[in-house]
Amino acid sequence: MAYLLHEDRDSRVEREDGLVKKIVYRANHSGLRRDVPSTEMVEREARALEMVADIPHVQRLVRRGDTPDSFYSEYIPGIHLAKYPEKLPEEFFDELQKSLRLCRRKGVYRLDRFLHAQRDILVRPDLTPGIIDFGDVLFLDDPRARIPGMKSLLEVYGFVQVSHLRRTYQYNPG
Repeated sequence: MAYLLHEDRDSRVEREDGLVKKIVYRANHSGLRRDVPSTEMVEREARALEMVADIPHVQRLVRRGDTPDSFYSEYIPGIHLAKYPEKLPEEFFDELQKSLRLCRRKGVYRLDRFLHAQRDILVRPDLTPGIIDFGDVLFLDDPRARIPGMKSLLEVYGFVQVSHLRRTYQYNPG
């Protein structure tokens, strides 16, 4: 039996037999592009999860879905960072920064806006981060990543993003 975790106009995420099944309904944005078809969105997210499979705290791809617009990934228990009611330890943000830096070294740059980052980062029961939803990424081998200065800009953005989350959730929880 499937348990609904999230649904909006773009996708549905459900827990099924200990796994997460994501179904993408319609075109969305990804990798600095608009109107990316749903099957390409799934392909991009699955590729990103495959590339970062050995990085701590990152959701794992289990298998492609039964249809081209779906895939299955690991279920990570936790509470969305935006809903976590307590102050988080400094180590949480250090681990988050380290994992996201490793993703970038593998050629996967998350483009989440700050508000989405709060939804795509989980606080696990052991107070470690869980990083989910790699739908909006830029791959280092993408032509858009070859724009002069883009890699440096994305590195700074990644650092600023975690610094913002650290300030927000270390001192002003909930």
